[in-house]
Amino acid sequence: MKEIIPIFTIVMAIGTTIVWIKELISPHLKQSLLVRREGDHLVWPHIAVEAGTAILLFVSGIGSLMHLGWAPLVNFFSLGAITYACFNSLSWTLADKSRWVYSLYMLAGVIGSAVFMVMVIKELAY
Repeated sequence: MKEIIPIFTIVMAIGTTIVWIKELISPHLKQSLLVRREGDHLVWPHIAVEAGTAILLFVSGIGSLMHLGWAPLVNFFSLGAITYACFNSLSWTLADKSRWVYSLYMLAGVIGSAVFMVMVIKELAY
């Protein structure tokens, strides 16, 4: 059962990376990344934070599978980051019906990470 959390974090890291690669190679993002906007918002800070989240998820997942002592604590923070990222991204996915498939991934991320954060808290508390 303990392997479910690191597997989840690795899957979320890979999924987030795939979503952004797909978006970055799409025609609507051909503009320079540093000036690209969606509405009034710059895109690059959002990408940077989600890339950092993906890296943190991947590292904490691998660390947990290797039973490294720091991994549960890093898992907690990476799960918190993906909870926020997925919940925040629901505004993007739900705004356009063509993105409904992404909404499923985001919902799985929010629900799964919230449940697993509780499990990590229990593990860290004992």
